Amino acid sequence: MDKRQRRKLTVILHADVVGSTILVQRDETLAHDRMQDSFRRFSETIRAYGGSTHELRGDALVAEFDRASDAVCAALAFQADNAQFNDGLDGDVRPELRVGISMGEMVIADRTVTGPGVVLAQRLEQLAEPGGVIVQGAAHETIPRRLPFEYKFLGEREVKGFDEPVRAYAISLTPGQIIPSPEGHAVRKGKWFAASIVGLVLIVAGGLVWFQPWVVREEPASVERMVHSLPDKPSIAVLPFRNMSGDPEQDYFSDGLTENLITTLSQLPDVFVIARSSSFTYKGNPVKVQQVAEEFGVHYVVEGSFQRAGGNIRVHAQFVDALSGIHLWAERYDRPWSDVFVLQDDLTRNIVSSLALKLSDEQRIQLSRHYTNDLEAYDYFLRGQAAFYGYSAEDNARAREMYQRAIDRDPDFARAVAALALTYAFDYRFGWNDANETSQKRAQELSRKALAMDDTLPQVHLVASVVHQFGRDHEGAIKAAQRAITLDPNYADAYLAMAFSQTHMGNANGAIGMLKKAMRLNPNTPSIYYVAMGRALFFTGRLEESKRHLERAAEMNPTFLETHVLLVAVWNQIGDQHEAEWKAEEVLTLEPDFSVEAWLDNEPLVDLTYADTLRKSLLRAGLPERPVFVTPETD
Repeated sequence: MDKRQRRKLTVILHADVVGSTILVQRDETLAHDRMQDSFRRFSETIRAYGGSTHELRGDALVAEFDRASDAVCAALAFQADNAQFNDGLDGDVRPELRVGISMGEMVIADRTVTGPGVVLAQRLEQLAEPGGVIVQGAAHETIPRRLPFEYKFLGEREVKGFDEPVRAYAISLTPGQIIPSPEGHAVRKGKWFAASIVGLVLIVAGGLVWFQPWVVREEPASVERMVHSLPDKPSIAVLPFRNMSGDPEQDYFSDGLTENLITTLSQLPDVFVIARSSSFTYKGNPVKVQQVAEEFGVHYVVEGSFQRAGGNIRVHAQFVDALSGIHLWAERYDRPWSDVFVLQDDLTRNIVSSLALKLSDEQRIQLSRHYTNDLEAYDYFLRGQAAFYGYSAEDNARAREMYQRAIDRDPDFARAVAALALTYAFDYRFGWNDANETSQKRAQELSRKALAMDDTLPQVHLVASVVHQFGRDHEGAIKAAQRAITLDPNYADAYLAMAFSQTHMGNANGAIGMLKKAMRLNPNTPSIYYVAMGRALFFTGRLEESKRHLERAAEMNPTFLETHVLLVAVWNQIGDQHEAEWKAEEVLTLEPDFSVEAWLDNEPLVDLTYADTLRKSLLRAGLPERPVFVTPETD
């Protein structure tokens, strides 16, 4: 590689002259001079807004910026100035530019710039009208909504040279408004104000509008430091609301408030929402919005606190644009406990309004739906959720008790019925609480009942998928998981459920694709995700990758038997018999009665090739095929 080559993630502006060939045919010398003059003036505008012009290519220009908002301001300011400038030209050689703006990688070698980000900006620019500006969806998400711009969503466009469709927006200045520069100066569409006193007023006013000293700010996050790239849609992480009640027993409600907000927002197809289990890794730990955005790769962060005293509740919430550090809104809600559902609706509406999302009537109805109208039933359900996430036999039994109390209060509480089904399914799968075939049958009955009560809830379909999977009905499991994803495109656990069933059916490659989506939605990845990925990679022969994922899962949860069983098989397939036998000893330490036969009988694998590969690998490592019965010594 050329040592002078540099790569960077940046905001890229690409501009070209519309119909340059026709202009040259009209008057080659004049066209060349006027095009170069346009680029000279544009370069001056770019510098004024903190950008750098890297390259002029005859009829095209490439520049970079630190912020998409600066690139847009520069583009719109120039387009306004150029329209006025062209009005004063004689003849029909009047260069008009179109502009594309993207966020991506730029490669700088000598004096040439290339890279996927530059190509994408060029492709977007080709979608623009003369004098227009097109912005990539990811760049659009970084532009503060306080700026006086209007956006027209052009849909997900197929772009030459890129596998995935790109969300594109046409951007323009709101009529009658001004474009603030980073320094606080104001550019008016149309004529520049000549009077110095008016200019001074505009500079001061523009500065106040831009800097807004009355607005609360955080330290802004850096796109370059983000672990994951920004999605091409509004991306949000909802942090666990802090329980300020002075009573740890109230944690279940603050957690429930957070989970409800995540669940509701995640059902909107035009929003990317981080999964609950990732957000909750920050519970109880002070964390900066900047850190959350950079670790999760999101644009916005919701945080807040909850306090309950007697029959009243107080909730503080704030919605932060992490890339600018600005609090888009902050609100305090003082409500009676009986208004908790209305409070949740208000929180959701404020976020949707801040993002300027256009919702269909069906989506508005969806956002305002409640699982139950019985406050006591809802309270029991939240207590059940808090217990369930402990993932142990005792926690599962406690959750079942709470879910049953919720159902006793409200027999039509479909989500509680589905959650109850899941407790029986988990008992059956993991051998908890003296589970037997009756536990699996009970799970199936309750799952069918929940679906009959309300088949519009994604959680109900996820439970159905899990129950089908444990019963080895993987076609039914995949169908149910797909329905859950349709209802909730951000449902990480639904992608996980589908991945497990795809692997069991013999489609490990498809499972890997599902797991990548699940892990992006759930970036602080739970150990079970690593187990699922390790299993799928094992069956595709990607053994080193499989080992890395399974070892990560074992670090996170050292007592989960399945992880160690799979590691035995992986080491055997790699060819390290000594390591495989050592791992087999770990399995027998965790489960002295382990046998390959019993393990495979309990595994929902239906693909015979996969099952045979796993069986042979475990047996070669020395694990017993059948239970070993030790005869007691006699005198």
